[in-house]
Amino acid sequence: MARRLPTNPHEWIDRKQSIEFSFEGTKFSGYAGDTISSALLASNQKLLGRSFKYHRPRGILSAANHDANVLLETSEKVNIRGDVEATLKRT
Repeated sequence: MARRLPTNPHEWIDRKQSIEFSFEGTKFSGYAGDTISSALLASNQKLLGRSFKYHRPRGILSAANHDANVLLETSEKVNIRGDVEATLKRT
C-alpha cells in the first residue's frame, strides 16, 4: 500500500489483518477496519468511475460519510457506500 499514514494508537484499522479484494478486475489489499474508499486510496487508486453524461473522471471526494461519487456494487449487494462500508470479508 503506497499511501498510508503512520500508525496511530487510537486508530480503528487493524494492520495485522490484511484483506484482499478486487475492484474493476484488479486485486487490491487493505486492512481490517478500513473502509473500501480508504483501502483504494491507500493503494493509489484515484479513478473510481466516470460521470454519466460527459464521462468525466470521478474519485473520492470527501470520505466523510456523504460521498455520492463512491457507490459500488458486488454480486450480492448494490449501492454500497464506499466511504462508510468496511472492507469486504477475507477471501
